[in-house]
Amino acid sequence: PRQEKGTPRQEKGTPRQEKGTFAGCFVMSSYLHDDSLLYKNSEDQEVRSYRASVPLFMTHGKVDSLIPAGWGEATASKLGNLGYKASFKSFSRDDHEIGDEALEEVLKFIFARFST
Repeated sequence: PRQEKGTPRQEKGTPRQEKGTFAGCFVMSSYLHDDSLLYKNSEDQEVRSYRASVPLFMTHGKVDSLIPAGWGEATASKLGNLGYKASFKSFSRDDHEIGDEALEEVLKFIFARFST
């Protein structure tokens, strides 16, 4: 079939979403500072439209020596309280790294977003 110019081609297994939308977001060993614009702009109409529709998956090593896991967990909790689809998973043996278990969970999250 012929494709219109500028229209992205849909491959089997990719999410069918409108331009400008996200299937999801993941972050590893991260957090948001209390002064984050994401918190401050939580009532902005554009931000509100993404809050409940874009899943956010956060992972963190419990023994992270660079960024305390509690900061990441607090971020996920605060975002959840603001209506975001945030989830958090920590890994007992991981420092500030991508461990096998964390990578497996992130891949599950990604594949779940791109399954047909």
